Amino acid sequence: MAYAWLVDVDAECLEAYRREGAFWVLLGAWGGDEVARIAPFEARELKLSRLWMPKPRAAATAGGAVPAGAVTEEGAASSAAVQQETVMEANPSGTPEGAGE
Repeated sequence: MAYAWLVDVDAECLEAYRREGAFWVLLGAWGGDEVARIAPFEARELKLSRLWMPKPRAAATAGGAVPAGAVTEEGAASSAAVQQETVMEANPSGTPEGAGE
């Protein structure tokens, strides 16, 4: 493999590397809404914004209600807590399965 791209969708960043012998050389880093030509596909323009998740719209409406299906910070935290409780119920000892066998 002569080229490698590292894409971080959370940070909206793409880094491109080219192998030279035993080393990887950074060709560049791009992000956000940039349009770039990145090796080995420099013949094509890449709109980086197409790689990222869409920006969330404002969750609250004029009356303060949250539209159906919208995820709020409180809802996400609650969902994570429920998932953690489910894991603990499935394995109440808290030790990894198979440990101590």
